[in-house]
Amino acid sequence: MAKEKLGFVRLEWQCPNCARRNPGPFKFCQGCGAPQPAEVKFTQAEVQELLTDEKEIAAAAKGPDKFCGYCGARNANDAKVCASCGADLSVAKAMEAGSVVGAFTKDAAEMRPCPTCGAPNPVTGLNCTQCGAPLERKKDVPEAKKAGCAPWMIAVAVGAFALFIFLIMMMTRTEEVTGTVESVAWQRQLAVEALGPVQKQDWYDNLPAGVTPDNCSQKYFGTSESPSDNSNKVCGTPYSVDQGNGFAEVVQDCYYEIYKDYCTYTVQDWKIVNTLKEQGSDLYPRWPSPLLSSGQREGTRSESYSCFFNTDSGQMVYETRDVNDFSQCMIGSRWILNVSTMGSVVSIAPAP
Repeated sequence: MAKEKLGFVRLEWQCPNCARRNPGPFKFCQGCGAPQPAEVKFTQAEVQELLTDEKEIAAAAKGPDKFCGYCGARNANDAKVCASCGADLSVAKAMEAGSVVGAFTKDAAEMRPCPTCGAPNPVTGLNCTQCGAPLERKKDVPEAKKAGCAPWMIAVAVGAFALFIFLIMMMTRTEEVTGTVESVAWQRQLAVEALGPVQKQDWYDNLPAGVTPDNCSQKYFGTSESPSDNSNKVCGTPYSVDQGNGFAEVVQDCYYEIYKDYCTYTVQDWKIVNTLKEQGSDLYPRWPSPLLSSGQREGTRSESYSCFFNTDSGQMVYETRDVNDFSQCMIGSRWILNVSTMGSVVSIAPAP
């Protein structure tokens, strides 16, 4: 999935001394003048606007700022000496960057009046934009008691799981039953094929050489990170990635849905024109003997065999496709049947 860059926005940081919210690029608090501490992270502004000033865009693209190892002041990424104390910044610690701070939105924030002057302010603002007075924080809704499962719900879940395990065990469980072969049955089938017109479907690029499609229509083929003919661009919600310098880069994850021609075409190919069957109630199964016409051939073969047993629980049947198993089911012979809880015979073995 390709990332598409939309631009940069300013972030904010909150002064731990006076609780004032400051624009991200400001390295010192506008309220009390304290420098931004290294542990104070940037947050997303209530309303974001993409930067248009070339100088700000260049500053945003510089990379993360760094903190002086001597006085702790925040400095620009390309600074060589600390702007506050003049110390060498070659061993300065860079700010963390790369985390997603939130979805990008231009929606206006919910407003509330300032308790001092009555001017409208964003509900999450810290200082009035009109008079500078501190604003009360939006009262947090008391944390509800975390929803948990009542004891009876846990008991029901445990009981259901135990029942599921029990059913699985019962379905795979078998019991031994002694039975006597009372009859057998078999069936064999043979397909007869002939060359003729056969309609098929495939992507246009995969059509056999020289074939003209009957008709084609656009169909979803897959996705790609790059555009191509007959592709639709699909992008997720834009989001802001902290650059560690008071700005965030707004990006969105995009991909392209590819559509291609899916075609129906007709070719000469082998197809079933007849199915011959042989069946019987003895231990000597045989295949049909086809009388093939010109242009015909033998196709696929299939076979099925049944051994019917008389048991104390009634008649049971063992179904198999193995002719060797079937050939041992002599009428009157005794067998041990492995019977599932569903009543089907899973396997058989000669009785001692």
